Amino acid sequence: MDYDGSFMAMTKAENRANGRVALAKEADNVCHWLCQCFEEMRRSVVCRLAAKHWQSQWHPVSGLEREIDEIVYALYGLTPEEIELVEGRARK
Repeated sequence: MDYDGSFMAMTKAENRANGRVALAKEADNVCHWLCQCFEEMRRSVVCRLAAKHWQSQWHPVSGLEREIDEIVYALYGLTPEEIELVEGRARK
């Protein structure tokens, strides 16, 4: 510490030291905030990639479901209007 024995010098030295501590705390806060932002971005990218992978894995299943639906509709002899009702796409 820069202390030459006077009260003013001691106060200035303490203020400089306090300023460095405050600056270090602020830098730590900024670093923490940036780490949180990075983690949120990483999670977002991972979630999007997982969703894309999941959709690509299950895409054939949705095609099969559609085929099964069409077979069942044909077995019951449903009209296009009735199919819309069953699928919830009825016009109001």
